[in-house]
Amino acid sequence: MRKIIVAGECSLDIVFPADTASDTFSLTAHPGGRLLNAAAILGDCGHTVEFAGEASRDLTGDIITGFLARHNVSTRSIDRYTAGVTPAYFLFENRDEATVAMRSHAAEGFDFIWPRVDADDIVIFGSYFALDKRIRPNLTDFLTNAAERKATIIYLPGFLSKLEPSITKVMPFILENLQFADMVVTRSGDFANIFGADATPESSYRDHISFYTRLMANVDDNNGTISIYHGKDTVTTPFTSDKEPLQVNAIALAALTDALIQLGITHDNADSLPSGLLRMLASQAADFISSRK
Repeated sequence: MRKIIVAGECSLDIVFPADTASDTFSLTAHPGGRLLNAAAILGDCGHTVEFAGEASRDLTGDIITGFLARHNVSTRSIDRYTAGVTPAYFLFENRDEATVAMRSHAAEGFDFIWPRVDADDIVIFGSYFALDKRIRPNLTDFLTNAAERKATIIYLPGFLSKLEPSITKVMPFILENLQFADMVVTRSGDFANIFGADATPESSYRDHISFYTRLMANVDDNNGTISIYHGKDTVTTPFTSDKEPLQVNAIALAALTDALIQLGITHDNADSLPSGLLRMLASQAADFISSRK
């Protein structure tokens, strides 16, 4: 059985209501990020999943690791540090630009126990976690090892721009990450932040991403479509979902990962997929998303 290893940030989202003009109001909190939530979905589907990351030995870290454990995700590769706090993000309904990040890590670099990687295992990484200078040395060593072992590597280049407003500082890291990838998974809103205001999924794939990997999947949660790009082929399939964007994109990542396994797509064949298999990939992923109630 192919294992799934997800390398990403352990964080908690704290959501404020749209109307905060009162003395008291109700908050909600849930584990944050596509990677964390996709790992949980895949664990629930019966896949063997391990999460690689870090969390403080605080209550927030306990919430995150407990969440993963309840969803059948191994946490043995999560480093529990003491000098710092587990990241939290303050989100405000209908005001994405108002997101506030609370992050405090130990001064030393990211240190985690490498999960065992075998041929055809799937390794998923991305977001700002994959651009953080403190994280990168150990993460890139791990990815190099995974690539040498012929794992199928999925990269998510999108990240919260507030964590690094200067794209020029992290662009070399994004390009290096693309070199590891057998598949890139994007959201329609990612491209303007990375490649400029006029960038579209099509232009970004053609002018940038296709030089590094032939296989890209883009999720458009506003229009309810998932598009697969592979060389000159593009396949777009609609899906339906009443979930919030974070949930839709986490489900989509899990859906694509599950479809790769079901269809036997690996490091060795990802560059030479026939059109029929691309249509099946898009269709299975869209059906998975639509089935999540």
